Amino acid sequence: MSPVLRDMRKVSLLSCYVGLSPLKFDNKQLSVSKIVVFFITLYSLLLTFVALVTDVFFSRRNYEGQLARLVLAPLQALSCILIFLSSLYAFCHIKKLNRFLHDMEMVDAYLKKFNFSKSFPSNLSIPTSSLICVVISLVIKINLITDKPSYLYVTLQHIVWALIPIPIYQLKGFLMIISSRIEEILAILRDTRSNNTLCVLTKCHCLVARSAEQLNDAVSLMFFSIILFIFILLIGELYSLYFLSFVFKYGKMLVRITWIIYGFTIIIPLVSTCDLICKQTQEFYQLLYRLMIHDKSDQVWGNTFMSLYTCLKKDIKFCAFGAFCIDNKLLKSISVGILTHLIILIQVSQEIPDYPLNAHHTEVSQ
Repeated sequence: MSPVLRDMRKVSLLSCYVGLSPLKFDNKQLSVSKIVVFFITLYSLLLTFVALVTDVFFSRRNYEGQLARLVLAPLQALSCILIFLSSLYAFCHIKKLNRFLHDMEMVDAYLKKFNFSKSFPSNLSIPTSSLICVVISLVIKINLITDKPSYLYVTLQHIVWALIPIPIYQLKGFLMIISSRIEEILAILRDTRSNNTLCVLTKCHCLVARSAEQLNDAVSLMFFSIILFIFILLIGELYSLYFLSFVFKYGKMLVRITWIIYGFTIIIPLVSTCDLICKQTQEFYQLLYRLMIHDKSDQVWGNTFMSLYTCLKKDIKFCAFGAFCIDNKLLKSISVGILTHLIILIQVSQEIPDYPLNAHHTEVSQ
């Protein structure tokens, strides 16, 4: 089987596996990030279809230049406007991401009290890292796709096609989704009752269960998996562009369609996954609350919480394997594991009055 047929078969199987189920939004109110990501992806499919029809049916009749000026040029201009608006929307959310990074700096200061071997990388800028990945991928695309264009609109067409697929609306779209969900998660974290409960549990977890090293390993593995996932995306993109573009006549068009479908298989499940984060966060709070009420002895409480922490760490370990496989369940495990640990770290950074655990048991039971 040729590489083209093998890759197209893989993409078709993935699209059939994901299906239309991720398009069923969990929340009744559609967020702006969902609308932006969905319409950019939908518009990319429309633009791909128009370009495919142009290349197949009008290339031999010398109508390509006229049709490109009449049809493709307005569509490309509209796509540039959509990309600019989505980038502007992501830029407006940088303040929220900066507030999130400020919370991570508080986490770093708190973790140093326990003499962690590796502190939290507070200088990591999420928008900057995603922008670097977009620029690298854009350079790769332009170098591989551009074949000495003689017209300005052809150059613009290649640039637009380099911007539309996975880097611009997956990485930036993922940032928009996460940044919009961070505000909702932090709103849940501001609940005083849950805040005090989880802070006491996490402090005792660090002191009694001696899990500082395990928590450090989980954080390190989390960031390693994120970097590995982005690296795998760039390698996969380079592979598809290099091999599929030069196999036969319509290889470039297959590259565009492949990456749009690939974007569907990754972005839409992540959208639905992030919508479930707040609900699963509340369930996580309830579980910890029940642990605190029913477990009276430190030994029983420590064993139960350690088993819970082991399950969370197991979800984190899915990140390394999930970087090599596109699967809806794995993506949910990755998102839930990473964001749950981020929630725990934010909670640990909150400062509350120190008081004994038994006194808190009595207060809560009353």
